[in-house]
Amino acid sequence: MSRPDRQRKRERSSAAAARVAVVVLATVGVGGCGWIEAVGIRSRVQRLTDAGFEKRPADTIARKVDLASLPQHRVFRQVRNGAPVFVYADAKVTGSFYLGGAMAYVLYERAVIRRHWVMTELLEPIDSTDSRINWRLWDPVDVRR
Repeated sequence: MSRPDRQRKRERSSAAAARVAVVVLATVGVGGCGWIEAVGIRSRVQRLTDAGFEKRPADTIARKVDLASLPQHRVFRQVRNGAPVFVYADAKVTGSFYLGGAMAYVLYERAVIRRHWVMTELLEPIDSTDSRINWRLWDPVDVRR
């Protein structure tokens, strides 16, 4: 095989590899969104069970149909036998129904607020008026990096 033929063959195989890489990355990107959503749901379910919500699996066809008809992935309030009951339905990831009373809901909300506060503290920039850094000791500072 001559040198130009080998060069063309390498270019074709490189182009084919690039096309395969694009398809693979696109597929992973699309599938990754579902994975991220599932992780978020599992995290929420963990907070619910930690707060005292009881897991009820949809282990019959009738329960699966009923579970799918409920609002998904949010806590909502119902009244059962004159008392408030809080429900979280997840037909997609865990295939379960989570049920809690008023105290379990209060504990869940506290956990949500605590998590939000921690994440806010970690992710929000600190206001410069709270800064105690003596910048004169550190100048020059290149903030473009």
